[in-house]
Amino acid sequence: MDDKDVITVFQHESELYRLERFNKRITAVCVIQTILFFIYIVISC
Repeated sequence: MDDKDVITVFQHESELYRLERFNKRITAVCVIQTILFFIYIVISC
């Protein structure tokens, strides 16, 4: 296993890490929007 393989693996892992963080951010936004939506319904009624 030479340096090139190591770099490729490292890049792949960082891509996965970035994707994971991106997914968590989207999930957080969805949760917040859902909560705000429920609050909006409660206030409207």
